[in-house]
Amino acid sequence: MILKDLIKKRPDLKVILMSATLNASKFSEYFGGCAIFEIPGFTFPVTQYYLEDVLESTKFVFPPSTRTRKPSRFSPAALAQVEFEQLILPYVEKLRRQGNYSARTLRQLRNPDSEEMSYDLIQATLQHIAATDPSKGAVLIFVTGWDHITALIKQFEASPSFPSTEFIFYPLHSLIPTATQKEIFKHPPKGVRKVIIATNIAETSITIDDVLFVIDTGKIKLTNFNLRLNLETLDTEWVSRANAQQRRGRAGRVRAGVCYHLFSRGRERLLEEFKKPEILRTKLEEPILMIKNLKYGSAAGFFQRFMDPPEEAAVKLALERLHKIGALGSLEQLTPLGFHLSKLPMDPYTGKMILMAAIFSCLDPILSCAASLSFKDCFHMPIGQLLTSSQFPGNFHELRKFHEPTQVLIES
Repeated sequence: MILKDLIKKRPDLKVILMSATLNASKFSEYFGGCAIFEIPGFTFPVTQYYLEDVLESTKFVFPPSTRTRKPSRFSPAALAQVEFEQLILPYVEKLRRQGNYSARTLRQLRNPDSEEMSYDLIQATLQHIAATDPSKGAVLIFVTGWDHITALIKQFEASPSFPSTEFIFYPLHSLIPTATQKEIFKHPPKGVRKVIIATNIAETSITIDDVLFVIDTGKIKLTNFNLRLNLETLDTEWVSRANAQQRRGRAGRVRAGVCYHLFSRGRERLLEEFKKPEILRTKLEEPILMIKNLKYGSAAGFFQRFMDPPEEAAVKLALERLHKIGALGSLEQLTPLGFHLSKLPMDPYTGKMILMAAIFSCLDPILSCAASLSFKDCFHMPIGQLLTSSQFPGNFHELRKFHEPTQVLIES
């Protein structure tokens, strides 16, 4: 929005937006019909397989469903069940009429659990890759979070199908230290297959040059804002088609690759083209303080000029909350408190807590609280590493009274 205004006053300024999955026509229209340049990618062809193909090749059978209760009406689980019955089951019926898949595969596709992330299915797919590909090409597996990464690595390492002499597993997550992340770029010894288990950080942020296989679970974690509950949530959702395209492209960097999508072609047709912009999925208090600090006038009027304007109710709620904490005056102007909050790199509630702590001379403990609230996690737990007394600074034996140190590394 600010760039759009700036270009009108600075005709000498050139703005270049670059992305592999950008909705280019939408941005071009917003910026007054600016030119679009398409540069063909230098990737090798990638063969795609979907859930029905994976089930047919691996002969995988989902375990009996553990669902014992019908989900409550209008809950996310109930809506997902309705969508599955009305949209996915007709696709499975279409496959039956075409006769290209076995009755066992069709039976598995009718199971609602086939749309959930299954560690056993991921393991069966990796075993299929190992059995059919003698080249030992690296495998990249997309999951949604650290809990899935750790669970998968533990399951793989406990399985006799993946001996340490033939497989090496790497986690890839934004919380992993940079030095550890660099390990994934090393080529493994001859005869050893590298397997990287990653979140969507591996979609666009990095390129691992020896990846030939991708296993895409089709899920992603995104922050959303529930306007009715006034609550930010971290939800697991289906990826967009743009996300799926990016994941597929990771397999064709150095030679022809293969991507295994663990969702059906029927599900792919239901995916959004692009995910919702972040401005529609987050609280608006921080953007409003920025708007006021830049003297852009009414917040509601400013948001209406966005490419994707947020809901009026969301803007109204954010203004009410800023009035309540004293950051905005009666005429929607910045108060002295609001001015200082707009300069702090955190949400206004945490910012006010720190400012009040400075006034009441209790800053040190409140800074610790603010850091723990503003950062993802102050603890880092490397997989398979054990903390010993020689590595821990301080009275390690006193710590053992409260926490056994098994599998835990505490960093200051």
